[in-house]
Amino acid sequence: MALTDIDIANAALVKLGNPHLTAWEEASKAGRLIRGAYARCRNAELQRARWCFSLGRAMLPALAEAPAFGFARAFRLPIDYLSLVQIGLDDVGYLAVGPEYRQGDPATWSIEGRDLLTDLPAPLPLRYIRRIEDPTLFHPLFDEVLAIAIALEICEALTSSTDKRESLHQDYKLARRDAARIDAIQKHPAYPPDGPWLMSRVMA
Repeated sequence: MALTDIDIANAALVKLGNPHLTAWEEASKAGRLIRGAYARCRNAELQRARWCFSLGRAMLPALAEAPAFGFARAFRLPIDYLSLVQIGLDDVGYLAVGPEYRQGDPATWSIEGRDLLTDLPAPLPLRYIRRIEDPTLFHPLFDEVLAIAIALEICEALTSSTDKRESLHQDYKLARRDAARIDAIQKHPAYPPDGPWLMSRVMA
């Protein structure tokens, strides 16, 4: 069964040995801490990995006003944008590997504020990590990672226990590892683009 925000919050509190919240707006210290940490931890965990459930695609139209200099076009990023995955056919994880993959070109894009600047034509194909606010869309293992991340965030304020925080940190690393492994199984393998360095070894 899909969890709600309060289910995930209560999972975090259980890890701290704290009683459950009975309502999201509960005025207890735990309730205030949870509400302050929840969205921040959720967005941070979404950004830390390419979760299958958080990937999105868009075709961006160019803005009417071009950048003042340096690039030919500007594109407004989607409202739920958190971080970049792919522009056109280029996975951004490989764009900065080295000049052999870029063939000596200068920077092909730049994110400034809420805009992406580039010389690439419109419409611009984009893959990105979305901000997902509906917990029913989360992967079950992401629920666990998020609950531990929230528990870590509020641990000191709620328990003043360094031992508990260290234990949670170890739990967090294990949960992230397991979640990343299962999530990766659901994706097609990603390979870097063929560049002169790679092709010289393939053809040798």
